Amino acid sequence: MWTQVILHGFLNALWILGIWNAALPGQVLDPIATWMAGDSKAVPPIEGHAPDWINKPLFLCPMCMASVHGTLWWLIFRPVSFGALTVYIVCLSGFLKAIAILVLDKDS
Repeated sequence: MWTQVILHGFLNALWILGIWNAALPGQVLDPIATWMAGDSKAVPPIEGHAPDWINKPLFLCPMCMASVHGTLWWLIFRPVSFGALTVYIVCLSGFLKAIAILVLDKDS
């Protein structure tokens, strides 16, 4: 049972990192991300259409993305009971933080 949860968590983390990477400048989801979040460095600056509390869990922050994307994965694949969802999301966010620090060399 827990092997399935760990596998789901690992695949979910890869999904989150893939979405986050695809929303970076010059990538396939960049136009959507720029439209939603805006770009203050552009000339002229591009105004965002959604606040950070929406953008961060959707595509800007891998650790924050664990809440939305983790819940969606949990509801779709249901590796174990719904009661463990909170633990799953906290562990997924921690795993993504470890990846960000160790592999990506980012502390955000």
